[in-house]
Amino acid sequence: MSFDLSLRTASVDVDPGVASTLEVEIANRSSDPQQMELEVLGLDHEWVAIPVPVFVLAEGEAVTHKVVFKPPRVSESIHGEYPFTVRVRSLETGEAKEVASILHVKPFHHLSMELSPKRGRVGGLKRGYPFSLTVMNLGNTDHTAQLTGTDPQNMCAFSFDQEQIPLTAGQQVTIGAEVSATTGRLLANPRLYGFTITGRSVNTPNVACAAQGQLEQRALFSPGSFVLTILCLMLAIGWWTIFPKAPRMETLVLSTREVPEGEPLKVSWSASHAANVELYLDNRLFYTGMPTGTYDLEVDRAGVIKAVAVRDGNRSHPRTASFEIRAKERAAPPAITAFDIVPAEVEEGQALTVRYSVGPSVTKLILEPVNTELNLAVNEREIVPNRSGEITYILVASNADGQQTKREFKVNVKPTPNVSLANIWKFDADPKELGPEGGDVVLTWEVYNTVKLWVLENGIEHSVPPANGAQVFQVTRDTTFILKAADERGREVTKSIDVKIRQPDVPPPTASATTGGSATSVPVGAGGGHR
Repeated sequence: MSFDLSLRTASVDVDPGVASTLEVEIANRSSDPQQMELEVLGLDHEWVAIPVPVFVLAEGEAVTHKVVFKPPRVSESIHGEYPFTVRVRSLETGEAKEVASILHVKPFHHLSMELSPKRGRVGGLKRGYPFSLTVMNLGNTDHTAQLTGTDPQNMCAFSFDQEQIPLTAGQQVTIGAEVSATTGRLLANPRLYGFTITGRSVNTPNVACAAQGQLEQRALFSPGSFVLTILCLMLAIGWWTIFPKAPRMETLVLSTREVPEGEPLKVSWSASHAANVELYLDNRLFYTGMPTGTYDLEVDRAGVIKAVAVRDGNRSHPRTASFEIRAKERAAPPAITAFDIVPAEVEEGQALTVRYSVGPSVTKLILEPVNTELNLAVNEREIVPNRSGEITYILVASNADGQQTKREFKVNVKPTPNVSLANIWKFDADPKELGPEGGDVVLTWEVYNTVKLWVLENGIEHSVPPANGAQVFQVTRDTTFILKAADERGREVTKSIDVKIRQPDVPPPTASATTGGSATSVPVGAGGGHR
């Protein structure tokens, strides 16, 4: 062994946009100086900076070098755990050593909202105005935004296509939001109402965003225009009664000019002065019905839609619209470019490192038989076998169309009767010291391969669910908490933590009027003396 390698801490916590440091300790155990190379594997190189990647160790010298982690403060820096490996290699002998660690990327939150247009107008029979609302999640965690609307005068009502909008990190969603006046106005001057639409995270209520807009309400008539409208209406009714109109095809609208393969085409139409409307596909009648309506038409090839309005044997000039069929885009087959597990033979309870790489068409990666979804953003994952013997691990890659590709790797796990498969990854107390009066302490833990879990409080046993969790304990004296975890064979591992009670401060002694002996009371006038 020519050198030793160790990490000051088992893991690193980092806020996106803020640098965190990991200290790496290297000691030269050989009798000659060595030139060493330090590198980090398994993370995006833009996240990692090594101030001194190559250095020289004198004979017997031990040094500490720093690795700086700084993921950018963008949505792509997803909150979670990223395993990585610190590797040190001797450039003299070629010997290399690696130590695994985990980078904990902390969450940050940023919701934004935009309203378009900023101002809407209602009036007469139109009580509501449709706005477009865009909500953006600019943080690195998922949120569900609950939408609400308010106005200072309580004169507006709000309706949303979705009241709750799920947003993944970096996602932007646009929905419709209708703002309506709660009361109608027949004869009055225009009025302007300001309103605010707020989106608040259901997951983290203190994270919110808002957009402001205005709604202008106009009355149906002014007094002069009201009289003029009545006169015009009477003239129009008389004219309409005397002069019948020929049927007219007003509109023919297709939902799209390029229909995705396998999806229906929505046909909408409206006609005036018509008893019914006839619809044709390539001169073949497929619908006869109401003058205004919609129809979902199943199509498998390009064609032309024709619409004709009909009344009393009279037929309107036809309206036509053509469409094409757009073939579905097929995803490329999923490809697994590399898959191995090291070491290929371990003892029970030891960890395995799964290394993998896949093609760009892969959208989901599952490791069987442990049914663990692997992160496509990294190329390694550490696992602990849950049984002994030969285990066949299967890597299953899927693309967006559901196609799958599989690769296998066999690992031999030697049984070790006295080693528990249960693993206590983390056990902590907050706080670890209390005032003289005591108080509440929160214990938190993370465990793996555990079927039974309990906490011992000064010898008193408390059973807890065998999963990651937390529990509050009331402490009034110095207490030792022990966390015990057992695997499916009953083999146990333990971790302990101490919580101390701080002793009260003792006040300093005060000066006394008499020192030593006891005070004696003398009656006034005794002994003939006088003061």
